[in-house]
Amino acid sequence: MPQRRVSVISVVTIIATLLLVFFAMYSRIDTRIADVRSKVNESRVVFSRMLGDEHALENTLEMIHTYSIIEDLARKNFNYMKRDELRLVITNPEVLYGGVEEVPIR
Repeated sequence: MPQRRVSVISVVTIIATLLLVFFAMYSRIDTRIADVRSKVNESRVVFSRMLGDEHALENTLEMIHTYSIIEDLARKNFNYMKRDELRLVITNPEVLYGGVEEVPIR
């Protein structure tokens, strides 16, 4: 049986081709993984917003079964006050709180 020899150039060419194919596939997979990670992060942000909205709706539903929501809406929208209630209107909050930068935001 005669022995067949493979040239070094052909072996190096095959290995180089395999390495190029591997790195091309790896870079595609890497970009796909980065895309999926960004979508997961966006989904987490949307999910946390939805949880906050759900919590606010649950609180509203709990308040609907009481008279306090009607009173709250009347106070906010129509400046409702009870008969024996005093309303304090702050006209100069800088004097009360000590400075413009320290005035709490409503």
